[in-house]
Amino acid sequence: MPRRLFLCALILGLILSTAAGAAASAKKKARRFGPSGAVDWSEEIRFDFQEMPLRDAFAMFAEAEGFAFFLDRRVDTEIPVTLSVESVSLLEGMTELARSAGLDAVRVEESILYVGPAGSAGELLLLTAVHRGDLSVLETRYAPPKDGEVLNPVDLLKEAAGQIGGTWTGLDRMPFDCWRADSLSRLSYRSLFSLVLIGYGVDYKVEGTKEKPVFRPVKIDRAAPVTRQWPAADAEGIDFGAYENLTATPVRDEVRVTAPFETAAKAEYLAAQNRQKRELAARLAERRAAPPAEGNRTVSGEVRQATIQTLSDRLKKELGVELRLDPSLDADGISMQTRISCKFKNADARRAVKAIAEELGCDFDLNGNIAVLRKE
Repeated sequence: MPRRLFLCALILGLILSTAAGAAASAKKKARRFGPSGAVDWSEEIRFDFQEMPLRDAFAMFAEAEGFAFFLDRRVDTEIPVTLSVESVSLLEGMTELARSAGLDAVRVEESILYVGPAGSAGELLLLTAVHRGDLSVLETRYAPPKDGEVLNPVDLLKEAAGQIGGTWTGLDRMPFDCWRADSLSRLSYRSLFSLVLIGYGVDYKVEGTKEKPVFRPVKIDRAAPVTRQWPAADAEGIDFGAYENLTATPVRDEVRVTAPFETAAKAEYLAAQNRQKRELAARLAERRAAPPAEGNRTVSGEVRQATIQTLSDRLKKELGVELRLDPSLDADGISMQTRISCKFKNADARRAVKAIAEELGCDFDLNGNIAVLRKE
């Protein structure tokens, strides 16, 4: 049976007394969010929240499941949510949690959940999509600060651009605001820029040269025409005829859509939902096809300076999982004789492998009883 996560806010007084501790714990986890491929969004969850502050609700799941969450600056992080959900996937549960507060939620890249006002998720997805291909350097990964400092978004944008040899112009018109520095996981600079700016209703232009790019904020023109092309499966079930000024054209096994930005964003969100539902269904099918587990086996304890081979032998004996190394780790000098220290606390196979990957600073794939550690 899939592991079930049960989170229950029973007494308001208990919530208030533990909120600070939960937030601190989530903050600590956020500074060490796991590999980008490690979040299992198909994980089955259930919860019963009664008047739980929105940020605390997301923080609890982020800590338990290892994803990062980004709350749009326009969101009231303390809004109380009351919602009971049973037997849904992690991604569906987080989406329902956002909707209960009148918000949108969408996965950005692999391990980040964006939560924002209704309609904003589609706009964010569309913005990140239209900038794909601007500059190859924008596809490289931004690593957020590891401490818990509070950042002005203007400084965050400048710092990130500086890391790839670029600069920003026109940021002096941005209002002062701040974020916790630990609210992001590793992501592309392209996605980072859109995540920061979407809360202001702002997009950006790329100017300058390839070696020294200059980024300039521009107001989103929601009437401007945008063309997007998706696999036909992503567009399945979308009633394009319900939208004015939208044209949809089949192109082999894809669908090309042209519409004003605001309309295209709505369709983009629906296409993303279709795509993510297919991914969840595939993951669940894979899980059902896997050999039945011998009970709910877990591993606990602390290991110090153990070789990866030793850990592999232990995990194979206790969890039935064998560790293997992808050749991409050779450049980092990681071999089966590399020694690491880590802790396990009632960890199932995925969490145990994730703990090892975190210590090595790498990603992993877990298929059946084989876990392959690989470069991010």
